[in-house]
Amino acid sequence: MENVVEAPARYDVKLELSIATARLDIDDKTCMQAKRLGLKISIAADAHRSNGIDHMKCGIYQVHAESWKLRM
Repeated sequence: MENVVEAPARYDVKLELSIATARLDIDDKTCMQAKRLGLKISIAADAHRSNGIDHMKCGIYQVHAESWKLRM
C-alpha cells in the first residue's frame, strides 16, 4: 500500500477513501501513513441510496483512527 500513498504525495493530489461497505479502499494504517505525509483524504460515501450516507461516520473514524482508538 505504500505506493498508493506515495504517488499522490508526489503529485500533490488527494487520496480518496470510499466508505461503501462492499469495498473499503484503504485501511486505517494507510490513512495514518497518508496523514503523516501531509496528504488530504477525501471521504466518499459512494451512496446510491439515502441510507448509504449513514456509513460516513465509519469513514471519518477510519481517517481519524488514532483518535478513535483513544476513545475505546
